[in-house]
Amino acid sequence: MNRKLLFISYLGFIALGLNDGMLGIAWPGIRDTFGRSNDALGVLLFGFTLGYIIASSLNGWLIQKRSLAFVIMAGATGMGVGGWLLATAPLWWLLVTVSVCFGMGAAFLDAGTNTYAAANFRPRLLNWLHASFAVGTMVGTAIMTTVIDNNLEWRVGYMVAGSIYLLLVIPFALTRTEWHIDGFNDTEENASDVTALETLRQPVVLLLLLVFLLYVAVEIGLGNWAFTVLTESRGIDVAAAGWWVSIYWGSFAVGRLVLGFIETNVTRLIRLSILAIAFGVFIWWLNPAPWANTVGLLIIGFGNAPIFPALVAQTPRLVGKRHTPNAIGFQLAASGIGASLLPGIAGVFAERSTLEAVPLFFFGVSLLLIAAHEALVRWPRTR
Repeated sequence: MNRKLLFISYLGFIALGLNDGMLGIAWPGIRDTFGRSNDALGVLLFGFTLGYIIASSLNGWLIQKRSLAFVIMAGATGMGVGGWLLATAPLWWLLVTVSVCFGMGAAFLDAGTNTYAAANFRPRLLNWLHASFAVGTMVGTAIMTTVIDNNLEWRVGYMVAGSIYLLLVIPFALTRTEWHIDGFNDTEENASDVTALETLRQPVVLLLLLVFLLYVAVEIGLGNWAFTVLTESRGIDVAAAGWWVSIYWGSFAVGRLVLGFIETNVTRLIRLSILAIAFGVFIWWLNPAPWANTVGLLIIGFGNAPIFPALVAQTPRLVGKRHTPNAIGFQLAASGIGASLLPGIAGVFAERSTLEAVPLFFFGVSLLLIAAHEALVRWPRTR
Protein backbone atom coordinates (compact mmCIF):
# COMPACT_ATOMS: atom_id res chain seq x y z
CA MET A 1 0.00 0.00 0.00
CA ASN A 2 1.29 3.44 -0.98
CA ARG A 3 1.05 5.57 2.19
CA LYS A 4 1.65 8.76 0.23
CA LEU A 5 -1.37 8.12 -1.98
CA LEU A 6 -3.38 7.12 1.09
CA PHE A 7 -2.69 10.52 2.65
CA ILE A 8 -3.49 12.38 -0.58
CA SER A 9 -6.70 10.40 -0.96
CA TYR A 10 -7.73 11.49 2.53
CA LEU A 11 -7.00 15.12 1.64
CA GLY A 12 -9.08 14.71 -1.52
CA PHE A 13 -12.05 13.41 0.43
CA ILE A 14 -11.82 16.19 3.00
CA ALA A 15 -11.99 18.68 0.13
CA LEU A 16 -14.80 16.70 -1.52
CA GLY A 17 -16.93 17.05 1.59
CA LEU A 18 -16.66 20.85 1.76
CA ASN A 19 -19.54 21.57 -0.61
CA ASP A 20 -22.00 19.22 1.10
CA GLY A 21 -21.36 21.02 4.36
CA MET A 22 -21.53 24.51 2.84
CA LEU A 23 -24.65 24.36 0.68
CA GLY A 24 -27.18 23.90 3.47
CA ILE A 25 -25.82 26.95 5.32
CA ALA A 26 -25.49 29.02 2.14
CA TRP A 27 -28.91 28.18 0.70
CA PRO A 28 -31.01 30.86 2.47
CA GLY A 29 -28.52 33.47 1.26
CA ILE A 30 -28.42 32.05 -2.27
CA ARG A 31 -32.22 31.92 -2.34
CA ASP A 32 -32.55 35.55 -1.26
CA THR A 33 -29.76 36.80 -3.57
CA PHE A 34 -31.57 35.52 -6.64
CA GLY A 35 -35.12 36.04 -5.34
CA ARG A 36 -36.09 32.37 -5.37
CA SER A 37 -38.33 30.19 -3.20
CA ASN A 38 -37.33 27.09 -1.22
CA ASP A 39 -38.34 24.67 -3.98
CA ALA A 40 -35.68 26.26 -6.24
CA LEU A 41 -33.07 24.26 -4.30
CA GLY A 42 -34.17 21.29 -6.39
CA VAL A 43 -33.27 23.17 -9.59
CA LEU A 44 -29.80 24.01 -8.30
CA LEU A 45 -29.26 20.44 -7.17
CA PHE A 46 -30.49 19.18 -10.54
CA GLY A 47 -27.70 21.06 -12.32
CA PHE A 48 -25.12 19.59 -9.97
CA THR A 49 -26.59 16.11 -10.39
CA LEU A 50 -26.70 16.32 -14.17
CA GLY A 51 -22.97 16.96 -14.26
CA TYR A 52 -22.39 14.34 -11.57
CA ILE A 53 -24.29 11.64 -13.45
CA ILE A 54 -22.59 12.37 -16.76
CA ALA A 55 -19.10 12.27 -15.24
CA SER A 56 -19.57 9.33 -12.88
CA SER A 57 -21.11 7.20 -15.64
CA LEU A 58 -17.96 7.78 -17.69
CA ASN A 59 -15.66 6.71 -14.82
CA GLY A 60 -14.81 3.20 -16.04
CA TRP A 61 -14.51 4.21 -19.71
CA LEU A 62 -12.34 7.26 -19.04
CA ILE A 63 -9.99 5.30 -16.76
CA GLN A 64 -9.53 2.79 -19.59
CA LYS A 65 -8.97 5.43 -22.28
CA ARG A 66 -6.80 7.86 -20.32
CA SER A 67 -5.71 7.08 -16.76
CA LEU A 68 -6.93 7.12 -13.18
CA ALA A 69 -4.71 10.12 -12.40
CA PHE A 70 -6.26 12.04 -15.31
CA VAL A 71 -9.77 11.44 -13.93
CA ILE A 72 -8.83 12.57 -10.42
CA MET A 73 -6.95 15.70 -11.57
CA ALA A 74 -9.85 16.62 -13.86
CA GLY A 75 -12.13 16.32 -10.84
CA ALA A 76 -10.12 18.64 -8.60
CA THR A 77 -9.68 21.16 -11.42
CA GLY A 78 -13.39 21.11 -12.28
CA MET A 79 -14.39 21.71 -8.67
CA GLY A 80 -11.85 24.51 -8.28
CA VAL A 81 -12.96 26.36 -11.40
CA GLY A 82 -16.60 25.60 -10.62
CA GLY A 83 -16.28 26.91 -7.07
CA TRP A 84 -15.00 30.28 -8.27
CA LEU A 85 -17.64 30.49 -10.99
CA LEU A 86 -20.37 29.73 -8.42
CA ALA A 87 -18.99 32.52 -6.25
CA THR A 88 -19.13 35.07 -9.07
CA ALA A 89 -22.27 34.04 -11.02
CA PRO A 90 -24.45 37.17 -11.43
CA LEU A 91 -27.62 35.42 -12.62
CA TRP A 92 -29.61 32.42 -11.40
CA TRP A 93 -29.46 30.52 -14.69
CA LEU A 94 -25.69 30.98 -14.78
CA LEU A 95 -25.44 29.62 -11.24
CA VAL A 96 -27.40 26.52 -12.25
CA THR A 97 -25.29 26.09 -15.39
CA VAL A 98 -22.04 26.38 -13.47
CA SER A 99 -23.30 23.79 -10.98
CA VAL A 100 -23.15 21.27 -13.86
CA CYS A 101 -19.39 21.86 -14.20
CA PHE A 102 -19.00 21.68 -10.44
CA GLY A 103 -20.94 18.40 -10.34
CA MET A 104 -18.78 16.86 -13.05
CA GLY A 105 -15.65 17.76 -11.12
CA ALA A 106 -17.06 16.27 -7.92
CA ALA A 107 -17.98 13.04 -9.70
CA PHE A 108 -14.55 12.58 -11.28
CA LEU A 109 -12.79 13.20 -7.96
CA ASP A 110 -15.23 10.97 -6.06
CA ALA A 111 -15.38 8.09 -8.53
CA GLY A 112 -11.67 8.09 -9.31
CA THR A 113 -10.59 8.05 -5.67
CA ASN A 114 -13.22 5.46 -4.73
CA THR A 115 -12.09 3.18 -7.56
CA TYR A 116 -8.48 3.36 -6.36
CA ALA A 117 -9.54 2.84 -2.74
CA ALA A 118 -11.78 -0.16 -3.47
CA ALA A 119 -8.84 -1.83 -5.26
CA ASN A 120 -6.06 -0.98 -2.81
CA PHE A 121 -7.42 -0.16 0.66
CA ARG A 122 -8.41 -2.53 3.43
CA PRO A 123 -11.99 -2.06 4.76
CA ARG A 124 -10.71 -0.14 7.80
CA LEU A 125 -8.76 2.32 5.63
CA LEU A 126 -11.76 2.67 3.32
CA ASN A 127 -13.93 3.56 6.32
CA TRP A 128 -11.42 6.21 7.39
CA LEU A 129 -11.30 7.55 3.84
CA HIS A 130 -15.03 8.21 4.02
CA ALA A 131 -14.55 9.61 7.52
CA SER A 132 -12.35 12.20 5.82
CA PHE A 133 -15.34 13.18 3.69
CA ALA A 134 -17.36 13.67 6.88
CA VAL A 135 -14.57 15.83 8.31
CA GLY A 136 -14.74 17.89 5.13
CA THR A 137 -18.49 18.43 5.49
CA MET A 138 -17.95 19.59 9.06
CA VAL A 139 -15.18 21.97 7.93
CA GLY A 140 -17.36 23.25 5.09
CA THR A 141 -20.22 23.90 7.51
CA ALA A 142 -17.87 25.79 9.84
CA ILE A 143 -16.44 27.86 6.97
CA MET A 144 -19.84 28.96 5.68
CA THR A 145 -21.25 29.51 9.18
CA THR A 146 -18.27 31.77 9.98
CA VAL A 147 -18.79 33.67 6.73
CA ILE A 148 -22.53 34.21 7.33
CA ASP A 149 -22.11 34.98 11.04
CA ASN A 150 -19.61 37.72 10.16
CA ASN A 151 -22.13 39.33 7.78
CA LEU A 152 -20.16 38.33 4.69
CA GLU A 153 -21.86 37.11 1.54
CA TRP A 154 -22.16 33.39 0.88
CA ARG A 155 -19.98 33.89 -2.22
CA VAL A 156 -16.91 34.29 0.01
CA GLY A 157 -17.32 30.72 1.24
CA TYR A 158 -17.25 29.36 -2.30
CA MET A 159 -14.18 31.43 -3.13
CA VAL A 160 -12.40 29.75 -0.22
CA ALA A 161 -13.56 26.30 -1.32
CA GLY A 162 -12.59 26.92 -4.96
CA SER A 163 -9.10 27.89 -3.90
CA ILE A 164 -8.74 24.73 -1.82
CA TYR A 165 -9.77 22.53 -4.77
CA LEU A 166 -7.25 24.19 -7.09
CA LEU A 167 -4.46 23.70 -4.54
CA LEU A 168 -5.42 20.03 -4.36
CA VAL A 169 -4.48 19.57 -8.01
CA ILE A 170 -0.79 19.98 -7.08
CA PRO A 171 -0.29 16.77 -5.02
CA PHE A 172 -2.35 14.77 -7.52
CA ALA A 173 -0.22 16.07 -10.40
CA LEU A 174 3.06 15.35 -8.58
CA THR A 175 2.04 11.70 -8.04
CA ARG A 176 0.20 11.13 -11.33
CA THR A 177 2.37 8.16 -12.36
CA GLU A 178 1.67 6.26 -9.13
CA TRP A 179 -2.13 5.92 -9.35
CA HIS A 180 -2.89 2.34 -10.40
CA ILE A 181 -5.78 -0.07 -9.91
CA ASP A 182 -3.83 -3.28 -10.43
CA GLY A 183 -6.09 -5.06 -7.95
CA PHE A 184 -8.76 -5.32 -10.64
CA ASN A 185 -6.38 -6.59 -13.27
CA ASP A 186 -5.00 -9.52 -11.29
CA THR A 187 -8.10 -11.60 -12.01
CA GLU A 188 -8.39 -13.85 -15.01
CA GLU A 189 -11.12 -11.64 -16.45
CA ASN A 190 -9.97 -8.07 -16.91
CA ALA A 191 -12.29 -5.22 -15.98
CA SER A 192 -11.37 -3.37 -19.17
CA ASP A 193 -13.46 -5.70 -21.40
CA VAL A 194 -16.71 -5.03 -19.55
CA THR A 195 -19.08 -2.45 -20.98
CA ALA A 196 -21.29 -0.18 -18.89
CA LEU A 197 -24.39 -1.83 -20.37
CA GLU A 198 -23.21 -5.27 -19.29
CA THR A 199 -22.81 -4.00 -15.75
CA LEU A 200 -26.27 -2.42 -15.73
CA ARG A 201 -27.80 -5.71 -16.88
CA GLN A 202 -26.89 -7.25 -13.53
CA PRO A 203 -30.07 -7.12 -11.38
CA VAL A 204 -28.03 -6.93 -8.17
CA VAL A 205 -26.35 -3.78 -9.51
CA LEU A 206 -29.74 -2.08 -9.97
CA LEU A 207 -30.77 -3.04 -6.45
CA LEU A 208 -27.48 -1.74 -5.07
CA LEU A 209 -28.02 1.55 -6.93
CA LEU A 210 -31.43 1.95 -5.29
CA VAL A 211 -29.89 1.53 -1.84
CA PHE A 212 -27.25 4.16 -2.65
CA LEU A 213 -29.89 6.57 -3.98
CA LEU A 214 -32.10 6.35 -0.89
CA TYR A 215 -29.24 6.42 1.62
CA VAL A 216 -27.53 9.48 0.14
CA ALA A 217 -30.90 11.24 -0.16
CA VAL A 218 -31.25 11.06 3.63
CA GLU A 219 -27.61 11.88 4.40
CA ILE A 220 -27.23 14.89 2.08
CA GLY A 221 -30.87 15.95 2.16
CA LEU A 222 -30.93 16.40 5.91
CA GLY A 223 -27.55 18.12 5.79
CA ASN A 224 -28.92 20.58 3.22
CA TRP A 225 -32.26 21.25 4.91
CA ALA A 226 -31.44 21.11 8.63
CA PHE A 227 -30.18 24.69 8.82
CA THR A 228 -33.24 26.13 7.07
CA VAL A 229 -35.65 24.09 9.20
CA LEU A 230 -33.88 25.07 12.43
CA THR A 231 -33.67 28.79 11.69
CA GLU A 232 -36.88 29.48 9.76
CA SER A 233 -39.29 26.97 11.31
CA ARG A 234 -38.00 26.32 14.82
CA GLY A 235 -36.61 29.75 15.65
CA ILE A 236 -33.00 28.74 16.32
CA ASP A 237 -30.34 31.45 16.15
CA VAL A 238 -28.26 31.42 12.94
CA ALA A 239 -24.93 30.79 14.67
CA ALA A 240 -26.39 28.09 16.93
CA ALA A 241 -28.14 26.36 14.03
CA GLY A 242 -24.94 26.41 12.00
CA TRP A 243 -23.00 24.74 14.77
CA TRP A 244 -25.79 22.20 15.28
CA VAL A 245 -25.46 21.23 11.65
CA SER A 246 -21.70 20.99 12.26
CA ILE A 247 -22.52 18.60 15.11
CA TYR A 248 -24.56 16.52 12.65
CA TRP A 249 -21.58 16.20 10.31
CA GLY A 250 -19.24 15.84 13.30
CA SER A 251 -21.12 12.79 14.61
CA PHE A 252 -20.92 11.47 11.05
CA ALA A 253 -17.11 11.85 11.08
CA VAL A 254 -16.67 10.44 14.59
CA GLY A 255 -18.84 7.45 13.71
CA ARG A 256 -16.66 6.59 10.74
CA LEU A 257 -13.45 7.03 12.70
CA VAL A 258 -14.67 4.84 15.57
CA LEU A 259 -16.19 2.18 13.36
CA GLY A 260 -12.89 1.90 11.50
CA PHE A 261 -11.54 0.15 14.61
CA ILE A 262 -14.44 -2.28 14.87
CA GLU A 263 -14.44 -5.60 13.03
CA THR A 264 -18.01 -6.87 12.72
CA ASN A 265 -20.54 -8.39 10.34
CA VAL A 266 -20.97 -5.76 7.63
CA THR A 267 -24.56 -6.65 6.81
CA ARG A 268 -25.59 -6.44 10.45
CA LEU A 269 -23.75 -3.13 10.82
CA ILE A 270 -25.56 -1.59 7.83
CA ARG A 271 -28.93 -2.90 9.03
CA LEU A 272 -28.49 -1.42 12.52
CA SER A 273 -27.24 1.86 11.05
CA ILE A 274 -30.29 2.23 8.81
CA LEU A 275 -32.61 1.54 11.75
CA ALA A 276 -30.74 4.21 13.75
CA ILE A 277 -31.26 6.69 10.91
CA ALA A 278 -35.00 6.02 10.82
CA PHE A 279 -35.23 6.42 14.61
CA GLY A 280 -33.22 9.66 14.57
CA VAL A 281 -35.33 11.17 11.77
CA PHE A 282 -38.48 10.15 13.66
CA ILE A 283 -37.30 12.02 16.77
CA TRP A 284 -36.28 15.07 14.73
CA TRP A 285 -39.65 15.09 12.96
CA LEU A 286 -41.72 14.81 16.17
CA ASN A 287 -39.55 17.44 17.93
CA PRO A 288 -41.15 16.82 21.36
CA ALA A 289 -38.67 19.15 23.12
CA PRO A 290 -35.70 21.40 22.22
CA TRP A 291 -33.26 18.57 22.94
CA ALA A 292 -34.79 16.58 20.05
CA ASN A 293 -33.05 18.84 17.51
CA THR A 294 -29.60 17.95 18.84
CA VAL A 295 -30.26 14.31 19.77
CA GLY A 296 -32.08 13.54 16.53
CA LEU A 297 -29.30 14.99 14.37
CA LEU A 298 -26.63 13.20 16.43
CA ILE A 299 -28.34 9.82 15.99
CA ILE A 300 -28.86 10.37 12.27
CA GLY A 301 -25.26 11.45 11.75
CA PHE A 302 -23.82 8.52 13.65
CA GLY A 303 -26.19 6.11 11.88
CA ASN A 304 -25.12 7.44 8.48
CA ALA A 305 -21.46 6.89 9.27
CA PRO A 306 -20.66 3.33 8.14
CA ILE A 307 -23.12 2.80 5.31
CA PHE A 308 -21.40 4.32 2.27
CA PRO A 309 -17.90 2.86 2.87
CA ALA A 310 -19.39 -0.51 3.84
CA LEU A 311 -21.40 -0.66 0.61
CA VAL A 312 -18.37 0.38 -1.47
CA ALA A 313 -16.21 -2.26 0.23
CA GLN A 314 -18.85 -4.91 -0.55
CA THR A 315 -19.17 -3.92 -4.21
CA PRO A 316 -16.45 -6.28 -5.58
CA ARG A 317 -18.07 -9.19 -3.71
CA LEU A 318 -21.60 -8.30 -4.82
CA VAL A 319 -20.98 -7.56 -8.50
CA GLY A 320 -17.56 -9.10 -9.21
CA LYS A 321 -14.25 -7.32 -9.77
CA ARG A 322 -14.82 -7.13 -13.53
CA HIS A 323 -17.85 -4.92 -13.02
CA THR A 324 -16.52 -2.91 -10.07
CA PRO A 325 -15.11 0.19 -11.88
CA ASN A 326 -18.37 0.61 -13.82
CA ALA A 327 -20.50 -0.22 -10.79
CA ILE A 328 -18.76 2.35 -8.60
CA GLY A 329 -19.35 5.00 -11.23
CA PHE A 330 -23.04 4.09 -11.41
CA GLN A 331 -23.29 4.02 -7.61
CA LEU A 332 -22.03 7.58 -7.48
CA ALA A 333 -24.46 8.56 -10.24
CA ALA A 334 -27.31 7.06 -8.20
CA SER A 335 -25.97 8.88 -5.15
CA GLY A 336 -26.04 12.14 -7.10
CA ILE A 337 -29.66 11.55 -8.07
CA GLY A 338 -30.54 10.80 -4.48
CA ALA A 339 -28.70 13.90 -3.24
CA SER A 340 -30.62 16.20 -5.59
CA LEU A 341 -33.94 14.72 -6.68
CA LEU A 342 -35.34 13.75 -3.29
CA PRO A 343 -34.13 16.86 -1.40
CA GLY A 344 -35.64 18.85 -4.27
CA ILE A 345 -38.96 17.06 -3.80
CA ALA A 346 -38.71 17.82 -0.09
CA GLY A 347 -38.40 21.50 -1.04
CA VAL A 348 -41.58 21.29 -3.09
CA PHE A 349 -43.44 19.84 -0.10
CA ALA A 350 -41.99 22.57 2.13
CA GLU A 351 -43.11 25.29 -0.27
CA ARG A 352 -46.61 23.81 -0.62
CA SER A 353 -47.11 23.31 3.14
CA THR A 354 -44.50 24.13 5.81
CA LEU A 355 -40.83 23.40 6.43
CA GLU A 356 -41.89 20.77 8.95
CA ALA A 357 -42.85 18.61 5.95
CA VAL A 358 -39.11 18.11 5.31
CA PRO A 359 -38.33 15.80 8.29
CA LEU A 360 -41.58 13.87 7.67
CA PHE A 361 -40.58 13.34 4.03
CA PHE A 362 -37.16 12.01 4.97
CA PHE A 363 -38.66 9.68 7.57
CA GLY A 364 -40.62 8.10 4.70
CA VAL A 365 -37.42 7.83 2.64
CA SER A 366 -35.66 6.10 5.55
CA LEU A 367 -38.42 3.48 5.67
CA LEU A 368 -37.96 2.83 1.94
CA LEU A 369 -34.22 2.47 2.59
CA ILE A 370 -34.88 -0.26 5.16
CA ALA A 371 -36.96 -2.19 2.61
CA ALA A 372 -34.43 -1.78 -0.21
CA HIS A 373 -31.51 -2.95 1.91
CA GLU A 374 -33.40 -6.01 3.11
CA ALA A 375 -34.11 -6.90 -0.52
CA LEU A 376 -30.39 -6.54 -1.32
CA VAL A 377 -29.42 -8.74 1.64
CA ARG A 378 -31.83 -11.47 0.53
CA TRP A 379 -30.98 -11.25 -3.16
CA PRO A 380 -28.25 -13.98 -3.34
CA ARG A 381 -30.57 -16.45 -1.55
CA THR A 382 -33.64 -15.75 -3.66
CA ARG A 383 -31.86 -15.43 -7.02
